Amino acid sequence: MKNTFFYFLFSISILFFLMPLKSSTQNPVDSLLLVLKTAQQDVIRLQTYAKLSEVCEYNEIEAYSTKGIELGEKLLLSTNKKIHSTAAEALGLCYNNFAFAKGQQGEFKSAIEFYKKALLLNVREKNETEIAPILNNLGESFFNEGKLEESISYFEKSIIAYKKNKDLEGVGRCYVNLSFVYQNIGDISQALKCIDKGMKIREKVGDQQAIANSWSLFGAIYSQQRELDKALVCFKKCYEINKALKNKEGMAGGINNIGWVYAEKGKFDDAKLSYEEALQLSIEIGDEVGRGKSYQNLSAIFYKKKEINKAREFLNKALVILKKYDQRDGIASSFCSLGEMEFYYGEI
Repeated sequence: MKNTFFYFLFSISILFFLMPLKSSTQNPVDSLLLVLKTAQQDVIRLQTYAKLSEVCEYNEIEAYSTKGIELGEKLLLSTNKKIHSTAAEALGLCYNNFAFAKGQQGEFKSAIEFYKKALLLNVREKNETEIAPILNNLGESFFNEGKLEESISYFEKSIIAYKKNKDLEGVGRCYVNLSFVYQNIGDISQALKCIDKGMKIREKVGDQQAIANSWSLFGAIYSQQRELDKALVCFKKCYEINKALKNKEGMAGGINNIGWVYAEKGKFDDAKLSYEEALQLSIEIGDEVGRGKSYQNLSAIFYKKKEINKAREFLNKALVILKKYDQRDGIASSFCSLGEMEFYYGEI
């Protein structure tokens, strides 16, 4: 039975614009709804819809941003320069957040359409700081659409825009996103180069967490290339940085990946110790899904060591948790593993 559970940290992240609010003892949404209720001017109502679309729950983003778009497109026609400028800024946020909501729903064509509206508006209004994140979001959306050439193009444009704004953190994020695209098209050399460029930027700005994540990315690629010794070095560096940062979630991911490498190298005792640490860390931080996956991984080790009763015990523990949290891939692989045990070692 092959253990396939990785806690890699290379998912493409959507950049969701956040407009800071003044501190308040009230819930931001409640405060904004009160503003909306009492606002006399349309421009204030528009700004409030834009801010609501930033701080509300995910399932409310579309509704608030839609109302903002309807009002913003009207106010954008104003001949009053101040109203026009304020409307353009708020409307750009609403376009972006509406696109974000559509992306979360898997409606990537619609997301692309509204990210492009946000981009065109900000280019026209010369809002330079907003252009780079929108280009990044378009890269992410085209990636999800399976249009990888377009994705690469937008990530590269985003890197140029971030550099123009001297936003090194943004440049670093884009290189990571670009590496993920290259990895998916099988251009491992370019993927590694992008991670390396991103790593150097993270080192320059002193972002230790991002450096740890970059080591995890390196390890993931080397694992897929079966360069297990290199992968192990990278995952250990990731783990050590997270340990220094006292980031138990990052430690759990790092030690889990270390365990995977040991298992692939046939060092099952070392793998078991790593997975046991990952399990303990998952318990400490309250990560129930992580605990379930750790049970799965330990089951895989017991199976390799031909300790079948323990393998079944841990797999059944995993199933209880994975079913509770509707982890369908994990449930399916667990049943496959149980079936394999039944086939080779008799009834469960």
